Amino acid sequence: MVMAGCVHAVSIVSMLVFQMYKALVLSSVSLSKATLEKHKSSLRSLIGQFLTTPIAILPSVFIVATIVVPFEGAQVFSWYMLMVMTTHSTINCLVVIFTFPEFRAFVLFWSEEGKRFRKRQMTSGPTSLVTLRTARNAFMNTLH
Repeated sequence: MVMAGCVHAVSIVSMLVFQMYKALVLSSVSLSKATLEKHKSSLRSLIGQFLTTPIAILPSVFIVATIVVPFEGAQVFSWYMLMVMTTHSTINCLVVIFTFPEFRAFVLFWSEEGKRFRKRQMTSGPTSLVTLRTARNAFMNTLH
C-alpha cells in the first residue's frame, strides 16, 4: 500500500509540475523577462526539492523490508538507513540554495541584505528572535 501511495503521489506531483510548466510556456509571451525567470527558477526549485523525496522515503521502505525479510546485520543496515533519512532536510536546503537565486544571494551574503545581516551578526553576538525576524523580513521584502 505504501508503494502504491508513493507511485500515486509521484504521478500527481509530476502531472501538476507538467501543468505548471505548460502554463508558464503559454503565458511567457505576456510576462516580463524578469518575472519569467523568477517563475522558471521557482519551478526548477520545486522539481529539485521533489527529487530529494526518495532520500526520506526509500530508507523507510528498506527498513520495513528488513522486517519482512530478516537477514544477518539488519540492525546495522537499519541504522545506516536512518542516517540516510536524516540527510534529507540538509540536502533539501542545499537544493533550495542552489536553485533559487534570491535565496542563494542572501544565504551566501551576495545581496546587500545578506551583507548587512552578516555584519550585524559579527557585531551583535548571540542571535535573538528579533534579529532573525528582521533578517527574514528583509529577505521577504527583496522577493516583492
